[in-house]
This record gives sequence, C-alpha cells and structure tokens, in this order.
Amino acid sequence: ECRPEVTRLSDYVGSTSGIIKFATEDPDKEFIICTEAGVNHELKKQKPDKTFHFIEKDFCPNMRNMTLEQVAECLRINEPQAKVKEDVRIRAERSLDNMLKLAKG
Repeated sequence: ECRPEVTRLSDYVGSTSGIIKFATEDPDKEFIICTEAGVNHELKKQKPDKTFHFIEKDFCPNMRNMTLEQVAECLRINEPQAKVKEDVRIRAERSLDNMLKLAKG
C-alpha cells in the first residue's frame, strides 16, 4: 500500500498482525508505525513500556464507516458486488493471497 521508496526505508513491512508481532518482539523501545492508528491500542496493551508514533493522516478514511451488521448483511444477500475486468481481478486476487500469506506469518 506504500510506494517502494517508503518501504525501502522501513525496518518491517507486512500485515497488521505482523506489524504488531514485529513491534512487540523487537528490542527497540520506540517505533514509527504507518498503518491504521487503531493498532495503537493493541501495541500499548502488549508493550506499555514502548513508545509508538503514528502519522496524523488517516490511511483509509472509509475504514470505520462500515459496521459489523452491514458486513453481515452484505454477506447474507451477496450484495453489493464489485465488477472489475478479469486482468484486474487476477492481480487483486494475487495481492489478497500474498496478504493472507503474510498474515499467517
């Protein structure tokens, strides 16, 4: 989700669970975290002695707009559906598969 010049400067790039694992297990005491600021709660719960800095900008302003009830309803009725070209679907599927592999660690 970041440009290559940003990820090249990073000590770790991965899933949300991977970021939490890295930051809590790494011996350093201070981190700049570039993901959803909601992760801060879990980081502080696991490692209250460490300092975590988040950037001010929201990465995904729509992330918190969906409720669990809305997601459940979408799954129940299978709507709305997003229609994309096949080449886009294949690339998106590859990205999602890679994200799931990273999440498994």
